[in-house]
Amino acid sequence: MAMNPDFADPSPEDPPAPLKRFEWTEERVALLGTATDEEIAEAVGTSARAVQVERKRRRIAAFRLNVPAVKWTEEMVRMLGTVPDRVVAEKYGISVTTVHNKREDLGIPPFRPSSRKKYPWLPEAVARLGKATDAKVAEELELSENFVSKKRRRLRIPAWKPHAAAVVWTPAMDADFATMTDEEMARKWGIGVRSANDRRHVVQRIPTGLFPMKWTDAHLRMLGTESDIELARQWGCSMEGVRYKRHQLGIPLRNPPPHIDWTPEADALLGTMSDEQVALKLDCSRSSVTNRRNALGIAFVEWRYPREWTAEEDAILGVVPDLEVARRLGISAMTVHARRQVLNRPRAPQPGLDWTPAMDALLGTDSDVKIGKLIGRTGPAVCMRRKKLGIPSMSERLKLREWREG
Repeated sequence: MAMNPDFADPSPEDPPAPLKRFEWTEERVALLGTATDEEIAEAVGTSARAVQVERKRRRIAAFRLNVPAVKWTEEMVRMLGTVPDRVVAEKYGISVTTVHNKREDLGIPPFRPSSRKKYPWLPEAVARLGKATDAKVAEELELSENFVSKKRRRLRIPAWKPHAAAVVWTPAMDADFATMTDEEMARKWGIGVRSANDRRHVVQRIPTGLFPMKWTDAHLRMLGTESDIELARQWGCSMEGVRYKRHQLGIPLRNPPPHIDWTPEADALLGTMSDEQVALKLDCSRSSVTNRRNALGIAFVEWRYPREWTAEEDAILGVVPDLEVARRLGISAMTVHARRQVLNRPRAPQPGLDWTPAMDALLGTDSDVKIGKLIGRTGPAVCMRRKKLGIPSMSERLKLREWREG
């Protein structure tokens, strides 16, 4: 398939971006130990492993919930070894490790699976097999994935496949290929990205990539009137595509970028933004900026389209935590952090551990892990809160836990 010129690779004059070492600023270091490594990694834009290494290097303890010491009653002790440690932990709202350590201290052998009662597969539970992945069904029924998988295979129920159903393509769906990417098609019509990609290649013969440029008479009349990069920014396509089309039609630039005399002020802009953005600011060609940056040995900065912030969005910066703002707006926490720094606003206080009525209302409506991800708490924390309020779990409502407590 011939390559669309609108999506040609960038000019070979651009060198590859060198790897940058992640910088641990004072603000980032202050976050270490205040939340889980995974949450901090998402907030500062690095990996959880990198956060863990830096935290250990600075001898900062890992984040732990302030869980009160367990007061063991005679009833709790008698239950040790008669059921799995996980059952004891769920019943009394404590961790499995605490139960395990207590049982080991008392010299009580662990519960043997051979003495375990047979799980009563109710019709509601069997009906879920094959309707989702074994891991998801196991999470909903609070069983192991291997246990669910064995039962499904024993009943000869095929495994769930995300793209098993054939997509029925309509003319309306086919028409969207001209204006949407594969990802946008998948989100709009509820299909897989691979299905959209196959349809685009095999049937529509439309190349994948960014928004495809449709050249109209109005576009062609504007070629050469402004710089290629300015037209590309206005039309939302690549600069190389605009330049290729202009050269293909033999249209020269009416006002070519003037020669620039590099001053210390102009040199100070290099490396602070992309070459395209520097070229726009200095009213010169991108190649001039690239050549000057390479001559000074300044690292390349990837092009990023600036985000337009509204007054309502700016109003919550510094008031709502960056992670929550990022979640609401569907952007990265680093983008929120950068905007807050531009406005010179301090970081919002971290949310407390108080449970609101809205959070309590969600308890028991789904698995503890899913509820925790939804409200920003861990699964054990949700389980403890649910037990404290006497709210049954999802499996208890389906009467699927009688076999454990027999």
